[in-house]
Amino acid sequence: MSQTFSEWGHVYADLRMAIEKGAIGSGGRLPSQSDLSDRYKVPRHVIRRALERMKQDGLIGSWQGRGAYVRGKKQIYRIGKQTRFGTNMRENGCDVRIQILALRQRGRASADIARMLEVSQRETVLVSEILHFVDEVPTTIGRHYFDPKRFPKMLEALSDTAWSPVAFKQFGIDRYTRSETTVNTRIPTPSEAIALDIAPSQPVFELVGRNVDEEGKPIEVTEAIVRGDRIRLLI
Repeated sequence: MSQTFSEWGHVYADLRMAIEKGAIGSGGRLPSQSDLSDRYKVPRHVIRRALERMKQDGLIGSWQGRGAYVRGKKQIYRIGKQTRFGTNMRENGCDVRIQILALRQRGRASADIARMLEVSQRETVLVSEILHFVDEVPTTIGRHYFDPKRFPKMLEALSDTAWSPVAFKQFGIDRYTRSETTVNTRIPTPSEAIALDIAPSQPVFELVGRNVDEEGKPIEVTEAIVRGDRIRLLI
C-alpha cells in the first residue's frame, strides 16, 4: 500500500532542514533507518520512503551496508598549466587539510611513470602518498613520484610540509607547469575506498600528470585518485 505525503513528508522535511542548516554536514552520515524510526516514531517503511525521495532530490547518497550520507556541492577542479589541487580548492573557498599516508622509496617504477619521469624502469623512485580532506571530507588521494638523483632529500622535505610546491622551493624551483594529464575512470582498490570513505563499487577519477620546470625537464609525476561525487573536472 502506498504511503501518503503526510506519512513520510514530515521526516523528509525535518531531515532536509537539518542538512540545509548544516546540522548534518557534507559527507556526514545519517542515523540508521532503525534509529530514525525510533526518533520519529514511525514504521521503517515510512523512513525508507522519505530517504528514497531525498536520494531522488540529490540530497543524499547511500551504499549497501554503510547507510546514507549527505551529498555536498561538487567543487570544480581546473586542469591546466598550473594544476594544484589544494590551491584550487582553497580558491573555491574550501578548507583543505593534508594527511601524509606514506613516504617511501619504490624499487621499480611502472613503465608509464618511468617514461614520464625520463628515468630507467629499473631505477628507484621516491613516492609521496597523501590524502586531501576538503571541508573535512576525504576527497583525493595524491601519489607523487620523484627522481632521487635530482631530489635526494625530497622525502625529508615532504615530511615537514607534505605539499610538493613548498618542498620544491627548497630545491630552488619556484615555478613549474603541467605538461600533460590523462584522465580515466575506474573502480577504487579496497584500500583507496577505505581512505576515501566510499563504497567499493563507486567509480573514481584517476588523473596522471607530469610537471616540468621552466626548461621543460620533468620534476614530478602525479597520480590523483579523485571522488567523482565531490569533484567536477574542468579541462
